[in-house]
Amino acid sequence: MKLLKELGVNVVRGAHYPQDQRWLDLCDENGIAMWEECLGPGVGAGDIANKWFMDNQLQQVSEMMAASSNHPSVFFWGFFNEGPSSDKTACENGYKVMADKIHSLDSSRLVTWADNKANKSVCLEHADLVSFNHYPGWYTSGGPEACAPYWNFQANWVATNHPTKPFMISETGAGGVYEWAHNASSVRWSQGYQNDIVQADVIVALNNSQISSLTLWQFMDIKANTKDTAKCPQCDYLPGVTPPTCGYIDVNCGRPGGENHKGSVDFWRRKKQVFNTVASLYHSQEFGL
Repeated sequence: MKLLKELGVNVVRGAHYPQDQRWLDLCDENGIAMWEECLGPGVGAGDIANKWFMDNQLQQVSEMMAASSNHPSVFFWGFFNEGPSSDKTACENGYKVMADKIHSLDSSRLVTWADNKANKSVCLEHADLVSFNHYPGWYTSGGPEACAPYWNFQANWVATNHPTKPFMISETGAGGVYEWAHNASSVRWSQGYQNDIVQADVIVALNNSQISSLTLWQFMDIKANTKDTAKCPQCDYLPGVTPPTCGYIDVNCGRPGGENHKGSVDFWRRKKQVFNTVASLYHSQEFGL
């Protein structure tokens, strides 16, 4: 929480699962708005067609809301991270069902989901807040220069097609290995490249009045999933150095060291270049992460 306050954050997306009540207490006390969502990353159309899955999703979101509704920090209820929102069948049988359930329990907060189909999504009528995940310049070509055109286009599309709904960037960013802080050039996986991409994302969000909020992915580096970890073993650590510090790391295997390196701080909460860049932008604009 101290680091988030230092960054100038005023909103956090808790992905991809319900949050610890002690964390929500801290958000209440520190004036941090929270997006809380039930467990459901990578939901597919087959999941939504499965009665057992949907029954458990409805139970899960009901229990999450029962636990967290009295926290004033909770502004958004979410579900189905990067789900099948371009499938019309999924809209009626999944997105509408979930949104209706949430609205029946709480009509005061915004219903949303992190959508990676962008302007191809056909389910947005069921959202109160339109939220898109995308990583221009990281998972696409174009580098930092790709960020502004992409987000400006999507913001304008939402304003044109869903004019009553606010729009936020729910995931974006780039990876930067903590130990790659002093590269001669800003190559992919260097802190410099990460800094350039994230700076471009933040600047477009700050300067486009059609973008209501931005939650960068992610605050801190984390362990990747088992599949990614199997492809990328841990780095070669320097002997006797604490916190653990890589002497060599393979960046050609997917997620180097078996970690997701998109954090503004590393696994041990050591600040990367991007931390100070984001903090400077946020504090100058009183914006959020």
